[in-house]
Amino acid sequence: MPCCVECGRVANATYRKSPTIRMNHCKHCNQLIDKYEEYDFVIITIDLILHKSQVYRHLIFNRMETYDAGIDPNLVKLAMLVIFCDGYIKFSRVRALPCLENGALPSDIAATTPVMHVSSPLEFVDVDMLVCIGLSVFQLVFYLMGVVVGARLRFGAGAHIKANYLVMCVLASSFGKALYMLMMVWDYPPSFGDMIEWFILSSNVVALRAYFHPDGNVASSAFVVSAGWLTRRTLGWLLGLLCLNISCCSFVTALV
Repeated sequence: MPCCVECGRVANATYRKSPTIRMNHCKHCNQLIDKYEEYDFVIITIDLILHKSQVYRHLIFNRMETYDAGIDPNLVKLAMLVIFCDGYIKFSRVRALPCLENGALPSDIAATTPVMHVSSPLEFVDVDMLVCIGLSVFQLVFYLMGVVVGARLRFGAGAHIKANYLVMCVLASSFGKALYMLMMVWDYPPSFGDMIEWFILSSNVVALRAYFHPDGNVASSAFVVSAGWLTRRTLGWLLGLLCLNISCCSFVTALV
């Protein structure tokens, strides 16, 4: 069901044909129900960067189809891009760790990480990269699980909050991961990746606030995002220790 991007109230339709297309006005706030129907991709992207709740209501409620279960196929493609970019950043951090002159890792790391620097049996396949991408997949799952659990804790099990819409909100607002591709081209400092991470978390807060409206606020959205972030960091760190048998905290930090 479409909604007004300004006030979040449910609407019948965003536009009508009589005989030309005319944008409908909201009965509650008297604003255009969805002004983004007339905007191009560039303006929508700019408003996403500016953290406007209206553009997220447009994407979540008016642009994507309504799902009782499952998520939009376009977000599946975005999730694949997010996983690849995140895996590449982990891979670059691992390769940036201090090495010996012969290219091996320091003794305290190499002794406990036999998976590192192992020649792949397949040409052009790097084991390190595969490990990093695999860990990124698990971390994304952990983060989404934490967001769903955090929403249940904040609003209660009886709240009308769909887990699949929480997932779509998080994926749609994680578009900033694409900025990691800049680090593949130019040599940016590690702090650039941290800035992107905080940008993505703040985008998640805005998207979830747009979904929770009018029951939620910034504090509620920040609580849900924090629950997801803590779940990802904790379980991701434990996964690194368990699966890779790593005892060096600096290496785990590079992956997580």
